[in-house]
Formats: sequence, C-alpha cells, structure tokens
Amino acid sequence: MTFDDGNVQLSLALAIMAVALWYLFDRTAHGFSLSVAIGVAGTVAIRLLVSAGAYHFVGADFFGIRSWIPCILFSAAVCFGTLGRVMAQWARGGDVHGTQRVPAHGAARKGRRYQE
Repeated sequence: MTFDDGNVQLSLALAIMAVALWYLFDRTAHGFSLSVAIGVAGTVAIRLLVSAGAYHFVGADFFGIRSWIPCILFSAAVCFGTLGRVMAQWARGGDVHGTQRVPAHGAARKGRRYQE
C-alpha cells in the first residue's frame, strides 16, 4: 500500500467534503452511521471483486482499489438518503424545506387532491 502526495490530498479533500455534505444535508447519527456502513460495505465488496480478478484499478493505491472510493460511497449514501427522506415527506403531503403543497383553486371544497 503506497500513497503519493496527490492521492493523499485528494482522499483527504474528499473525506472532508463527504463529512461536510453529511453535516449540510443530514446531521443525524443514524444517517452518519448508515453512510459509514455503506462506505465500508461497498469498499469491501469492491475489494472482493478485485481480489477475485473480476475487476482491477489502474493506479490502485489502497488495498488494490483507489483511495477515494470509500468517500464517494459515503457521499452517495448521504445524497440518496436525503433524497429518499424528502420524497417520503412530499408523498405524505408534509413540509419539504419550507414549501407546502397548496390546494388547487376550489379543490378543497370539491374533495379533490392537492395541486402538484
């Protein structure tokens, strides 16, 4: 396992940005632990693919994979978790980031659905 300065800087920058992304969009212990678990599980799965010979990275620098993979998986988990939460709130008719769905003109009186 060897790191050159460029990969170390890239990995540290991505790690900081991944945690900042979690802080900006989630801020829950559950979201953080789930994102860490997905990052670790995804990294292990990719490592198993590499060790089985099914895939290889050019310039692998972290146990046969690229060092930025865990950060990208962590960030993806945060993004998809936030997206899922917002979609679930919207589907329930809840407040999504300060905006509420309003009834269409006369829809509330006639028993119609909300305007999308």
